[in-house]
Amino acid sequence: MARSLLFSALCLLAACATFDRTNIAPGQRVYGPGISFETPSNNTWSASEYGSGNRLRLIQINHTDSYYLNVEINRGPLLGMYTNAEQHLNAFLRHQRKIGNPDGYEKDSHIAWVDQRFGDLCVRYQKTGRDWAGRNNKGPAIVESEGLICAHQNADNTLLHVELTRRSEETSPSIDLRLLGEQLFSSIDYIPF
Repeated sequence: MARSLLFSALCLLAACATFDRTNIAPGQRVYGPGISFETPSNNTWSASEYGSGNRLRLIQINHTDSYYLNVEINRGPLLGMYTNAEQHLNAFLRHQRKIGNPDGYEKDSHIAWVDQRFGDLCVRYQKTGRDWAGRNNKGPAIVESEGLICAHQNADNTLLHVELTRRSEETSPSIDLRLLGEQLFSSIDYIPF
């Protein structure tokens, strides 16, 4: 156990020593709070928030669209972790109904389901909508998200939340965000705290 913790710490230090926050290559392994993953897509990323607390945020701004990749580690339920994936899914759906939508955002669809390919207590979701807030161009921005929330495999009472979002113009070429989400979620490795 001590050897694996030492190895993880050395790997993190080595990755941080050579890590360029402004030029994260496609497929590069990124080390975040309690996990590592490979960046999806064919373009470079930049870290807008890195190594601060429980969150990692990467951005990619292109000519016709932009991507946001958020990774968060948070405490799970106060009275212990969920006993099964359906309980986790129901809690997630209740939370989504409670928080509502931000001003200027119109939800088109939001679906969530249990996805045990990534762990026993994993909930996967997809949402799409239109955002009218802060627009310089005519019409809304199209916003699509692929998300995954799982119990951290190496930390008790801790949840991992990974969300990949694409924001684009109505005239932008369509992209299947599910494929990028699959690539991202499949690359996740859990790191002991």
